[in-house]
Amino acid sequence: MESSKISTCIELLNSAKSDNEKLAALMLVPKLLNTGISASSSQSKEEESHNSDSTISIPVKESLYKAIGFQFLRRILVSGLSSVESEQSSLTDEQLTLKAVGLSVLRCFTDCEVLTEDEVRELISVIESILLLDAQVTERLASVDLTETGNQPDQWQGSHDQVIQLATELLEELAKNMSSDTLDVYLMPSLYKIAMKQSKPGIAHSN
Repeated sequence: MESSKISTCIELLNSAKSDNEKLAALMLVPKLLNTGISASSSQSKEEESHNSDSTISIPVKESLYKAIGFQFLRRILVSGLSSVESEQSSLTDEQLTLKAVGLSVLRCFTDCEVLTEDEVRELISVIESILLLDAQVTERLASVDLTETGNQPDQWQGSHDQVIQLATELLEELAKNMSSDTLDVYLMPSLYKIAMKQSKPGIAHSN
């Protein structure tokens, strides 16, 4: 039964004595809730939604979210962003993987009122940073030798594209339940900044 597996996951998260132990438990969350990176590339959104466990109650999701902690997820998402921006380098494969996990986990909780308004606003800012960074990375990608940073180009590009897709999907999901105040004051200015950055000449866009 999925609820008992979730209870076990909550216990693992609460008893974790290090970030690595917490990350190991965190990796289980998208699979347990059957969303995000746990879905195969050939699985449609309709199939993903159909296969998810609709019997998982909001209180159970709230307990799981509390055990994870918003600040832990935020720390995963912002890790490496400032150094990449200042040093004109690229995120490592490990940093991209962690961001994919963090984004997928957060997407699991957009269908219920677990995230507070302040957390949603903070997430908008973090996602904006990720998508703005994508525009910068795309702009200089041709001149960056990824092998010098220990990254394999094909693998890095795949991980990078996955993070951008997950960040975009999370923003779309958050927008569905956003208050008009947050939408007007936080989301719309962020979308404008992202659109302006991506529309600069010389920036290629992936489909």
